[in-house]
Amino acid sequence: MKYNHNIYVWGLLFLAVILNSCEDVIEVSTDPAEPIIVVEAWLDNEPRGQTIRLTQSQPYFDNSLFTPLSGASIEILSSDGKLFEFDELSEGEYLWLPLQGDSLGSIGTSLELNIEWDNRQFYASTQINRVPQIDSIAQEFEEESILGPEGVRTQFYSRDPMGTGDSFWIKTYKNGRFLDKPLELNIAYDAGFDPGARIDGLIFITPIRDLTNPVANDENSDDPPWEKDDQIQVEIHSISNEAFFFLETLRDQLSNGDNGIFSIPLSNPRGNIVDLTSNETVLGIFNVAAISRASERID
Repeated sequence: MKYNHNIYVWGLLFLAVILNSCEDVIEVSTDPAEPIIVVEAWLDNEPRGQTIRLTQSQPYFDNSLFTPLSGASIEILSSDGKLFEFDELSEGEYLWLPLQGDSLGSIGTSLELNIEWDNRQFYASTQINRVPQIDSIAQEFEEESILGPEGVRTQFYSRDPMGTGDSFWIKTYKNGRFLDKPLELNIAYDAGFDPGARIDGLIFITPIRDLTNPVANDENSDDPPWEKDDQIQVEIHSISNEAFFFLETLRDQLSNGDNGIFSIPLSNPRGNIVDLTSNETVLGIFNVAAISRASERID
């Protein structure tokens, strides 16, 4: 028994050393990397101003604002033969304002993005894809559970169109505020999570329908569920498959810190922007969405 006792004591000492060493602060130094061009072109086909942002990437541990890129020439050409020119509104921010009732196109319209900056040319293409209508938004009072405190929880009902390959970004707004935490990023491939689910032409599955509720985090751990007289708005944005996989990677990267030892290596999500001049990497997405929306007041 004495032998076993010595092993037990040694084990405690070893564990104490390990736990103590886990408290040491490790300073991580990384070599500076060349900045990469970033194009943010998340647009829609509604008759309103559309904005494209052009910036440079920055080191991972740099919390300063992104460097805007001025002096670019940006235009979009549609398969209908229309040309949409974007004017620089402020540094790195380019705006197209429509005439009365005008838009970037209707469902099925193909679009090409062309950017010239610093003697470099960037290009991307996309199509305005179909989007299903939202049938209804349900609300139900639930007792406190592992899902959260007691209160009203909501879900939306909509049916994916028949035919595989549709991608969607479902956005929820609480009293006009977009729910934009990493765990609130709600995307769907057909009616499910990804192409492997093979769920087509059905009502969106429960986890997707359910992800219209605020998610608490460390900064706002008491973020309540829906309360009486709150206003909920749900939007479905049609996105390209390239945009879907971009957002899927982005979501995994944003929630990566919660995975502990199972975290995946950090990497930049690849988009659909290409550099025609040098074939260097360009980050960002060009997508033009059709949108369906519904709103409801919490009883």
